Amino acid sequence: MKPIVTLFMLCIVIPLLLFNHSVALVDTKYEDSPKRIIVFPLFAEEILQGLNAMDRVVYVGHESFPKDFPQANTKTSNSIPGSWWTMCDEEELLSLCPDLIIFPSDLKRDYAEVFPTLFRKTIPVLFLPTPEDLVELKRAISLIGSMINAPEETKKVLSQLQTEEEKYSDLRFITKTKRVMFYSEYQNDFRLLSSVSGVVNVFKNQYSTAYIPLDDILLSENPEIIFFDSCLIEDGFVIDYGDSYCDMIVNHICTIPGAQNVEAVKNMKIYPITIHNSHLIFESMEELYRHLGGH
Repeated sequence: MKPIVTLFMLCIVIPLLLFNHSVALVDTKYEDSPKRIIVFPLFAEEILQGLNAMDRVVYVGHESFPKDFPQANTKTSNSIPGSWWTMCDEEELLSLCPDLIIFPSDLKRDYAEVFPTLFRKTIPVLFLPTPEDLVELKRAISLIGSMINAPEETKKVLSQLQTEEEKYSDLRFITKTKRVMFYSEYQNDFRLLSSVSGVVNVFKNQYSTAYIPLDDILLSENPEIIFFDSCLIEDGFVIDYGDSYCDMIVNHICTIPGAQNVEAVKNMKIYPITIHNSHLIFESMEELYRHLGGH
């Protein structure tokens, strides 16, 4: 194996052992940065955009977003074909001649079975979990930055992240006593925001061990404030968003039998929020703290 590949493996593989992801490495010219990237997780796409690398992306994990979609920071990908990995065609991916593919971590175990031809091609692959705290987020940014050979851009994004973290540090104490509920069946989407903001989600860990209807949890926990995702995306498809969607969610919560006794409903403190699980998390926090009275 060429010396440069050996050096690359030492620099990349060792740190990977500390993080819940894996990377497939092959004997190729890593002195050349990847120029044809396929990226499925939205948070990884946002990181690539922050690293000014969207001109290298040839396929994304979602359909084109509408112009007024809340995820405005990913509009540059609208000219790029895309679909979620469960919906895409392996031959189409192969035809794009990718030199790096970023998948969600839950595909890792079944990758060879789901994409046998891609697997045999030994194309470099990253399996990344959605970051659940700032440590994992910074590692994901650093890893992607290393893989695409963008040290200066990576340093800039991490520096901006540090600045935003310091900006909001004092506000954690303002909101830590409020009873907040993130109203969503997909609680994983809110873990990073809850961790970074210091806001305790009343949807506690014990609820993850057995299915309990979301509305029952709302009634039993009696949150003071309720947040929900301002858009609904499933398998890379935009299902619903916008004012009518948000009004529908608020109306649903308010008409749950017994909800009239919930503090958030009585005071109409039910708010949509745009969720980011990348370095753009602080845009989500800006919305969060505005409604919590932190600003």
